[in-house]
Amino acid sequence: MSARTYHVHCAAEGCTSRIGKGQLFCKDHYFALPRPLRDDLWTAWRRAMEVYRVNMTRDEQNRRNRAYQDAFRACTEHLRTARRTDAAAMSTVAMAANGDAVRFVEGRRM
Repeated sequence: MSARTYHVHCAAEGCTSRIGKGQLFCKDHYFALPRPLRDDLWTAWRRAMEVYRVNMTRDEQNRRNRAYQDAFRACTEHLRTARRTDAAAMSTVAMAANGDAVRFVEGRRM
């Protein structure tokens, strides 16, 4: 058996980063979204997926799918209109036990 290759790109406008099956955005764009938008998106997705496990009316299925589409649209709109944050602004400086400054960028010690 051969593994299937999925050629899926990030849903952010103009992004050509490849993402895995079941993902919507690359890591950079996903974490550029404010936490409430990410939470709304995944809550709406989970509720939309429940229709496959539970017998629901067609109207309820459509309502949940629309809620998911609205949450997804809000995320892509935010990414389209929000100012990009410079990567240097996302770095963190911590103090080591000996008093030296230690710099972290994207969670990695530099």
